[in-house]
Amino acid sequence: MAISNTEPRTGTCRHCEDEHPIETAVGQFCSEACKRLDRADKALSQLRSQHYLCGTCGGQLKEITPPDEDWQHEHGSQTQVALNHGGKYHNVDGAIALDATDCEDIQRTATDAVIGFEDPTDHAAEVVKETEHAHGLRQYRTGIGCVCGATDHSSTDDLLREADPARVLANYVQAFRLLERKEAIHWRLDKDAFFETYRETRDFELALGTALNRPD
Repeated sequence: MAISNTEPRTGTCRHCEDEHPIETAVGQFCSEACKRLDRADKALSQLRSQHYLCGTCGGQLKEITPPDEDWQHEHGSQTQVALNHGGKYHNVDGAIALDATDCEDIQRTATDAVIGFEDPTDHAAEVVKETEHAHGLRQYRTGIGCVCGATDHSSTDDLLREADPARVLANYVQAFRLLERKEAIHWRLDKDAFFETYRETRDFELALGTALNRPD
């Protein structure tokens, strides 16, 4: 009698990279938890890539106001720019002509490239940022940080995040709903599922991955 000695088929989890039996896989992941953690990683990566959001607590650091029509006309019209910089209208043989001889600058602004104007919010704080260069040289400059203590919006400080979880939970709800409206992410955050999972696990990533789902 022949005895089969076939090894069970295995796969590699896309999140934790552990080997797991194919039969127990959840898609490309070894478990439902890894699937949710991978979703959270992608969402948090989007959070950290937005210069107006804190990558640690999710607070909005800047309000961005789009330019209005008056501003676009003032800066986008070559004629208006000339008038604002010393140009004058003259009557020449019964016709109105613009004399820009005395203009110091008539370079108009590419208004279609201006997204908006930034103003700091109550979450913003002035901080000193350090940059290390070659030969041990360090450069210090002031910049916008967060009242949670974070100085770099593009990273997550776990110690600072754990210091005030209630603030982070509330900020994350607002931040990820804002990212959905801006179509930076394509998931919708369920606040109740987010809060409940965090209460049970004390794990921000797992709670976030559980609460983010594709909208119907």
